[in-house]
Amino acid sequence: MADSKESMVCLAVDTSGRFGSVVLGIGNEILGRRDFSGMVRQSSELFTSIQDLLGLIGKKAGQVEHFYLTIGPGSFTGLRISVTLAKMFAFCTNAKLVCISTMEALSANASRFALETNINVSRVGTVLDAKRGQFYVAAFHRNSGGCIRILEDSLVNPEYFLEWIEGGASPIWLLGEGLVFYKKRFESSLVEFIPESYWNPDAYEVYQIGRKKASQGLFTDPVTLTPVYLRGPDAVELKDRSLGR
Repeated sequence: MADSKESMVCLAVDTSGRFGSVVLGIGNEILGRRDFSGMVRQSSELFTSIQDLLGLIGKKAGQVEHFYLTIGPGSFTGLRISVTLAKMFAFCTNAKLVCISTMEALSANASRFALETNINVSRVGTVLDAKRGQFYVAAFHRNSGGCIRILEDSLVNPEYFLEWIEGGASPIWLLGEGLVFYKKRFESSLVEFIPESYWNPDAYEVYQIGRKKASQGLFTDPVTLTPVYLRGPDAVELKDRSLGR
């Protein structure tokens, strides 16, 4: 008899950025995915994408047992939609929720880039545009076990982040939607840029991270679930201590 954990219907959703995607699987096996047709299509395509994927494997919404989602930082509308949907699944079908930082999902894109190109990527920085000349950033160290945070999500201007980078004295690879219009502001002798095709969070990576967290019992209470917007009270200012001063 198959392990019940390996027969669970699992859904992964990312709506935190300009684009979005949905992945459906059973256990560790991904069975289908949908990428939204264009930018900012979360509200019009999220529900139909989930319905289509469930129909492909002959399942209904009530049979989804795990729901994995990015909770930000990210766009207000996109996050509000996915968090509301996750709560509905939790309260109506008893699905268990796993919440994943957008920054963590992006760091997994860097790992995929390293594997696909055989390029050594040891330090990874993620960048999202928070407007008003500020950016949400985070940093990770990659090893064989995955990505380990070395800088928590922080709301900064590019100069502070570059100062932090240069204090590390080793190269860092940057990715994220914040670079779409502002890549030049992050240029430095210690900075490399991962190709733009990796700059958006991906539900595939959300699924992989979600499965790992679920196996560790790291579920989120739907009652306390709240999104992290690009500019909100959860923003962490990068202080002198973070800069190593």
